[in-house]
Amino acid sequence: MSRFKNHITPELIEGRKSALVERGKAHRVLQAVACERRLGRAVGLDVTKARESAATGALWASVASESNEGISYVVEMDAPRDGRIRSFSCSCRDHRDRGVVCKHMLAVSVRFCDQKLIEYKLLTDVEKMFGF
Repeated sequence: MSRFKNHITPELIEGRKSALVERGKAHRVLQAVACERRLGRAVGLDVTKARESAATGALWASVASESNEGISYVVEMDAPRDGRIRSFSCSCRDHRDRGVVCKHMLAVSVRFCDQKLIEYKLLTDVEKMFGF
């Protein structure tokens, strides 16, 4: 086994950046279909736990309730495919009863985009640092 198994290559960085761009675009589409009022309310919500599957890119998160202390909602989203997030769910009543993109999903999406933008910028810095 090579001791350089996890060696950073230009191809690895470019592949990750491409994946980040695709996922970011899909989350922006999700955010665009939501009403502006709901998106505004989502920004203030606390995403208490979040995981992204390394294998599939699917997201799982827990979002604290805005009005009921101690209650959290579970949000799940499949990885984007063809520029869209095709499957998503939230345990809140708004999504369950009306089937809409709820503020909890939007809170997770906004947080995801913010974090992935930071990762993208770091990868760009690595490229510059090593002259890729």
